[in-house]
Amino acid sequence: FRTRKQPSWTPPPVFFACVWSTIAVLRGASCTLLYNAVGGTFFSLPLLLYAAHLSFGDTFNEANNVSNRLGVGFSAVLCGWAAGWAAVWKFYEALPLAGLLLAPSLVWISVAVVLIASIRRLNNDGGLETLYPNTLAGGGAPVWRLPFAKLPSRE
Repeated sequence: FRTRKQPSWTPPPVFFACVWSTIAVLRGASCTLLYNAVGGTFFSLPLLLYAAHLSFGDTFNEANNVSNRLGVGFSAVLCGWAAGWAAVWKFYEALPLAGLLLAPSLVWISVAVVLIASIRRLNNDGGLETLYPNTLAGGGAPVWRLPFAKLPSRE
């Protein structure tokens, strides 16, 4: 991760910590306000969209920062960006203040999408990695199995 080529306009690491700390406070306030506005239930479209946004964000972090899968990470951040803007829209419809408090995080993620695309482009020595997981991180074809099903062996 630390050996990747970065665009010249990449913010310093301390900037990321400050921005994400601020975003966390705004997100918490926004979700609390929305939760109360929708009657104290988590099962509402705005919060489900927000949960999808966070899930794509976690997928991005694992693919990009742990598995070093820049293509898959880029796909995940794009999906998270789309789900995030949909959440902002639905938050705003339900309670305008909640949408306005959530919006700065998506402005930052919009910048991050461009940064991640630039990093992917700069680090494409062997050609751009696919945008979907077509091999295991360590190489080889993926094997799809249900975690609870014991399949008979092929031997």
